Amino acid sequence: MAYRWEDDDATAAIVASLQSTATVETRVLLKPIFRWAKREPEKAYEYVLWLLQLYTHGDADRHIEVQRTLQADYAINTLITASQRCGKSMEAERAFNFLRTHNFVPDVFAYTALIDVLGRGGQAEMALQRYDEMLRTPVEPNIVTFTTVLRVLAMSKTVDATFATSVLDRAKQQDACDPSLFMEALDMCAKRGNLALATDILRRRRHNLENGTLSDLLVERAVHSLSRAMRKLGSFDIVQDWLDEGLIHEGDKDALTFGSANNGIQDKAAVGCLGYETPASVRQAVIQQDIFKLMERSIRGVLPTRMDFETLIHQCRKRKWKHEIDAVFVAMHTLGTVGWTSKSQEPSTLKLPPQPNVLPTASTYLALIDAFICCNAPSLAWKTFVGMDDMRIPRTQAIVRKYIRGAYLTIKDDLTTADPQLWHMCDVVRLALRDAIPITQRMAMYILRMYGNDEVAGLTIVRGMLRGHDDDSTTKRQLTRRMLFDELVQACVYAFNARGAIVVWEAFQAAVEHQEDACNIGEIAKANGHDETREDVTRHTTTTATMERVLLLSCLHEPVLDDALRALHAHQAARRLLPLLTYESILREFFTKFTSNQLLMNASGVAKSVKVLYERRALFEAIEDHASALRMTNTWTDAMNRPEIDGLQWCVAQVSSVAPLLLAQHVHERFTVVRDKAGKVAAEAAARSALNLSPDPLLLVLHVLLAFPKLDISFRVQAKFAKTLFSLVPREAATPSPHHQAQCIMHLDDMSMYLMQELNVVFDLVGIDISRVAAFCARTIVLDHHPEKTLNFIIARPAFFEPEIAALLVPALAELYAQGVTLVLRYIRASLTDARVAAVVPVHFTRLVEQWTDEYPAADMHTLINEFGLQAEFAHHVVAAAALSRRSSVRPRVVVHDPSVVYYSLPIDRDRVIFVDSDAAVEAAHAILLQSPVVAWDVEWRPDQMPVKSKCSIIQLACASHVFICDVVNHWTDAMHALVEAVVTASVPWKVGFGLVGDVHRLRYSFPDMSCFESLDDWENVVDIQTYLKSTCTKNQQRGTVGLSKCCQDILGFPLDKSQQISDWEARPLTEAQLVYAASDAYCLLDLVRELNPPEMRSMYM
Repeated sequence: MAYRWEDDDATAAIVASLQSTATVETRVLLKPIFRWAKREPEKAYEYVLWLLQLYTHGDADRHIEVQRTLQADYAINTLITASQRCGKSMEAERAFNFLRTHNFVPDVFAYTALIDVLGRGGQAEMALQRYDEMLRTPVEPNIVTFTTVLRVLAMSKTVDATFATSVLDRAKQQDACDPSLFMEALDMCAKRGNLALATDILRRRRHNLENGTLSDLLVERAVHSLSRAMRKLGSFDIVQDWLDEGLIHEGDKDALTFGSANNGIQDKAAVGCLGYETPASVRQAVIQQDIFKLMERSIRGVLPTRMDFETLIHQCRKRKWKHEIDAVFVAMHTLGTVGWTSKSQEPSTLKLPPQPNVLPTASTYLALIDAFICCNAPSLAWKTFVGMDDMRIPRTQAIVRKYIRGAYLTIKDDLTTADPQLWHMCDVVRLALRDAIPITQRMAMYILRMYGNDEVAGLTIVRGMLRGHDDDSTTKRQLTRRMLFDELVQACVYAFNARGAIVVWEAFQAAVEHQEDACNIGEIAKANGHDETREDVTRHTTTTATMERVLLLSCLHEPVLDDALRALHAHQAARRLLPLLTYESILREFFTKFTSNQLLMNASGVAKSVKVLYERRALFEAIEDHASALRMTNTWTDAMNRPEIDGLQWCVAQVSSVAPLLLAQHVHERFTVVRDKAGKVAAEAAARSALNLSPDPLLLVLHVLLAFPKLDISFRVQAKFAKTLFSLVPREAATPSPHHQAQCIMHLDDMSMYLMQELNVVFDLVGIDISRVAAFCARTIVLDHHPEKTLNFIIARPAFFEPEIAALLVPALAELYAQGVTLVLRYIRASLTDARVAAVVPVHFTRLVEQWTDEYPAADMHTLINEFGLQAEFAHHVVAAAALSRRSSVRPRVVVHDPSVVYYSLPIDRDRVIFVDSDAAVEAAHAILLQSPVVAWDVEWRPDQMPVKSKCSIIQLACASHVFICDVVNHWTDAMHALVEAVVTASVPWKVGFGLVGDVHRLRYSFPDMSCFESLDDWENVVDIQTYLKSTCTKNQQRGTVGLSKCCQDILGFPLDKSQQISDWEARPLTEAQLVYAASDAYCLLDLVRELNPPEMRSMYM
């Protein structure tokens, strides 16, 4: 059949590029082959035929000229390889025959791929025929071919297994008889059950050694296969014969005799040339062939590019081939400086003059370092990092960050034995500071976490970072002395180095008191057993929330509660921790909840404690805020001397502003650790006694309940505690007063629906301020994961059907319905029974839903119109639905521009919107964007045609003066790659986006080779406006889910025109409407972030 390549998702852009006479990279042309080879092999076959036509004659019907630079033979080889991966031997052989039909000579990898797929398809005889055919041509087999033939023999039951000896002989003849081939041959013998042949192979292996002496043990896979064969044949006696003859080691004998035949690698893991235990010689052959292919393209006028070599580096990274990474770099440098001379498989020699354009740049070194880190090769990563000086290539912050983060992620799972010197971390920091590369807060965190078991070296690092950024005000704001010491003391505790944490704490006290770096003071403290400095630091001690939290955590390193309490009291006596009975409460809670049956704290319990303490960090922040007052109290000393003082009673006597939070911790501990009725009665008695000490028990209970969220206590548990505590309030103090009710109304936005219902029972909040409660319900029903609880609350109370109250609720219900939550129709249906609102609510609700259809196209208007009889009010929808029903049932929805709406307008001149589709435009964007303090980021792609996802079509980058719309479909060059990576990884500019998680997910899908799209964690200084709004919605009463257009309307006063949102973003050229939409979509983010002024960016707008 004839395929319309210009209409196919996979090839439309390719056809458009070819029609515009643009040169399309061969690898771009070949991508559709892999896409179709498995499920649409005929389509892949026809596509390759079309590429061959382009190579020879062009395509006059599509106005495409002859493509002489197209690597037609490479296209055929790709089809063979793709068919091989899919296990389709017939398609692979048909593609192989293409080569001769079109006067191309099959190369070694074409033969090898065909042999492999034939063998795996059960056609071993045909595979070996192809091997014999190959031997009769000038093409010489390599080690990959020999490996593949041996594996084909292993999969066959009919071909004579002794054919393996001829394979080994041929390999020896070509000086390619690698030790790995003998392992493959032994594996084949085991699978064929031919131990006699295995004996012959072992003799050949010994004979092949230079001195005839064995030095290496058999590899695990061969041992596993032989052991299983011996078990099956009952022939373990042969092992002793092999040992007596000197064919194996004593260690091999033990492994073969006693090793389990059931714990090895499954057979299928060894299938394929690059499978399990790929030998070094095979890896080298593969990478050298890939390099040769790049060079060979020059014959057709297509010279290698830097990105081609960086792609090979990325392939080595994925395969964990660390030594082959260096081979790619050497080839790259050689070609760039002196040119390339290589002996091809034909009589001629391939020669290339020097190609300076492929010389390594900073992006190359980023790829190299990333690859070596993924291969866990610290020495090679460091050699590459420091080697940039020799090559006179400046380091970038992205490279430094990649190195530091990679080193941390490599060793973070065992910080107790981590050795950052293996990664030369001190030298990395020194070089970064020498090169004026800022160390960001996150980079500093990664660095210091590696020094948890070496606090002295960690303090040296701290001193270097503090001194290194004296002139950088931005970095100094991030890397404060407090932040660095917090991270280092935390690292020591996480590494179970409690003594080191004390050293760091003492150094911090000295630094605060004397306003100096004090790192040497810390070293002296350690050398003198912590006695020399304690006398000084106990006079004026400073604490932080982090130090309080992690020093308390260090007490949990003790296995039993009594020892943990002793460690706590030692910290408190030395004034390292504040004198709070609350800390005892936390330790008792954790030793009850997170210990084994023997009440012993183990590593699992400590890990759980770390998580819970971090979730309760608001408690420690409040303690830090009131540290001076808490340290001055005498109640702790009294409590230590009078054990009868209960912790709950102690809390009531503390500073009024922090007492409810401390009491909340004690209440939570006392009531959640009880194991019997007597314990519950005792907890209730203690709580009742504590409330009796308060002048206003009801108000104290209210404040305690409002403090529970800071302890990360669930909504349901909060409600349970509310019932319990209200029942314990003395009867004479249980009558609510207006000031109690006012407090409830004031803090409504800080409550959950669960808690509000309990408070309504006690304080009658609905009766006091129905409007305020309705506004609370409208917010909660959108934010809560279970809106039915709020819905049940309002439906059960007639007051919520008053017209003015219904007007407060209906907008939130309409938004939920537009999102697909049909449960909210219960309220609309219930309103039909109330004459006051029956004629108003359904119409108002439906009109609001209609307004949300821009953001939520799937909103079901049809159901609302029919159920509530609104055909007259929404006649335009009825007509449109009827017209649509007469057309195809599957049509893309089009968002129509509404001329009656005033939309957001781009505030810069139209000529400042630049479509980036040339190197000159990329260079201009690079110069302007990297000098901007803030860059807005957005991405567009063509609507997905299920089940195939579309890839990114454009990336919009907006700064105050310009918007750059980058064409990543037709102009994804090295320069644009570098531009995007520089913007993402630089600390300046700040990046602003909206729904960045989804954008990064699509970018990762579109550009899998770009490591900066692997995670948002790699982005420096980034603000996601959507995430920010969700995090502040409780205070500002923003909705939990909001679209960009609605956000602009609420904050800037104008919605976005979304009429181009689902247009074809891969079409070229883009329409004027698309360009304006894309620019506005990005630029509005700058206006939004300026209005919102998030705390982390406030210095930008001061």
